[in-house]
Amino acid sequence: TEHCFVYFFGVKSRMTFKWIFCIVIFIGGILKVETVWNFGDVLNALMAVPNIIAIVLLGNVVINVTKKYFSENKAY
Repeated sequence: TEHCFVYFFGVKSRMTFKWIFCIVIFIGGILKVETVWNFGDVLNALMAVPNIIAIVLLGNVVINVTKKYFSENKAY
């Protein structure tokens, strides 16, 4: 995760990430378990949003490539 953060925001952001990480760990330790799980569920759902958008936008490309592949490989 730290590598992704550095990739997006630069090497100078590494210490910022570590501070944010420590703060989130502390807050997670003092909140109710149900609240932490709900927050994690929301973040997992938000990760699906860009994937769904990509699937919708690239659907025609996948269909065309698949048709081309199967037309060139008649054995299937």
